[in-house]
Amino acid sequence: MMNKYMKNHLLQGVLRTLVCLFFCTGSFAMMAQETETAAPAKAKKQVPQYEMREVSGCVYDAATKSPLAGVNVQALGNRQYAAMTDENGAFTISVPIFATALYVYSPEYLPQQVAVGDNAQTLSIKMLSDKFLPMYGE
Repeated sequence: MMNKYMKNHLLQGVLRTLVCLFFCTGSFAMMAQETETAAPAKAKKQVPQYEMREVSGCVYDAATKSPLAGVNVQALGNRQYAAMTDENGAFTISVPIFATALYVYSPEYLPQQVAVGDNAQTLSIKMLSDKFLPMYGE
């Protein structure tokens, strides 16, 4: 025969198991409901369609006057409109007509902003090496 202590111990174990099962099944049910009502897989972000214009130019080293390849050119404040210079330092980028400046940057050179006018133009951008940074301050 079971004594009173063993009965209480067994009863507590059964109660703990039931409570655990209750919370687990409740959690699974809530998770199942959340997945059913959750939005479908994230759709690709739609890029707004703006009237565009092409800006082209060439990027040079200011000291040596040699063309720079691999320089990043992007619409100021918007990474969606970006290009990179080719081996001759040339680039062509399509930007919205309301873009007023380009952000030009590359490792080992000081980044800069270049104004983009309303008229079709070819930009000539001269980059300063970051070795000159102490001279111009941070």
